Amino acid sequence: MDKPESQSFIWLENDGKMNFTLHNIANPPTHILTLESADFNKDGLMDLLPETACLSPYDGGQNTLW
Repeated sequence: MDKPESQSFIWLENDGKMNFTLHNIANPPTHILTLESADFNKDGLMDLLPETACLSPYDGGQNTLW
C-alpha cells in the first residue's frame, strides 16, 4: 500500500566522526529502486537520478532528476 508521507529518498550526512544526520530529500515517488550519479547536465556538479519501477503502463513509473 502506498504511504505518501513515507520517506522515499534520503541523504545521510556524515559529520566526519561517524555521526549521521538524516535529510529527507523526497517523499513521492515511493518506489525508488536504484540511484544513478553522474554529471548529466555537464555543469561540473554531480547530479542524482533516482529511478522508479513501472510494473505496468498504468503504474505511473517515472524518472526524476535532482
